[in-house]
Amino acid sequence: MKILLTSLRRAFLISSIVANLFVSVPLILSQEKHPVLSIQDSETQAGRDARMRWWRDGRLGMFIRWGLYAVPAGSSNGKSVSGVGERILQDNQILLTSPLDYEVFQRTERLRGKVEIRGRTYVSADRAEARLTGTSLIGPLHEKWVRLHFVQQSGEFYGTLKTTPGGFYRLEVKVFRHDVQVAETDVPHVGLGEMFLVSGQSNSTNYGESRQQTSTRMVVAFDGNQWRIADDPQPGVQDDSNQGSFIPAFGDTLYTHIHVPIGVASVGYGGTSARQWLPAGERIYVMPWMTEFVKHNAANELVSDGVLSME
Repeated sequence: MKILLTSLRRAFLISSIVANLFVSVPLILSQEKHPVLSIQDSETQAGRDARMRWWRDGRLGMFIRWGLYAVPAGSSNGKSVSGVGERILQDNQILLTSPLDYEVFQRTERLRGKVEIRGRTYVSADRAEARLTGTSLIGPLHEKWVRLHFVQQSGEFYGTLKTTPGGFYRLEVKVFRHDVQVAETDVPHVGLGEMFLVSGQSNSTNYGESRQQTSTRMVVAFDGNQWRIADDPQPGVQDDSNQGSFIPAFGDTLYTHIHVPIGVASVGYGGTSARQWLPAGERIYVMPWMTEFVKHNAANELVSDGVLSME
């Protein structure tokens, strides 16, 4: 047991020294004071000795490293990434910001629309191409590769794919260097159909008696950051409701008639008055029962603060 503890302490000491080297080098190179004060900026030697006594007495400790790779939280391009966080860029060398998985774009006409593509590659490249595959309202897509605008200095690319409404489609993106493919990625579900913004009071949020699910699986919801199948409770609402809504049934009924993906963004707030949804500064003559989202102007008149109308 004594030998094991000695080995553990030696291994921990070596790892701590290595970790501190990685932390200390940038600090030595930069002499500028960090804008956020730390305890070391004002701590006395006596205070430090008292604070570190537990470490020295225990002779064992733990080093926790939190880096930028913790921010994606194991997800890239809307898909889970297995393994350690540092592999995200290694395994996912293309980052797409548009479209996201299950994103629906509003069609411009019954048989016309476009999908906006934006992203960046983290490998050396000089060209990017994309294509959509799947079945539209009038049949299979042509599956033609389209060259995107590419900024070689930054690796950013962008472009538009004009196509027939339908889906869900699969988007594929490839990047090349000297005509050799160096990376690729895909988005499994991209829709070109109809988008709806739902706002209002409790009937527009999740105050239904029971949670509903979409039977067609062609109805999706947006919470401001991500898209997902629109099973209740609906994301994006401004209150804390978490029961059922009309949206799954509404979307399914609409899909059976027009046969394109349905996207919904619900931003309702249960208990509000229509007066609280007025644009900022609009006069309110009767105080709503709920005092949020209203204020008094310079003339002491009751007006809307505009928060809900901007959501």
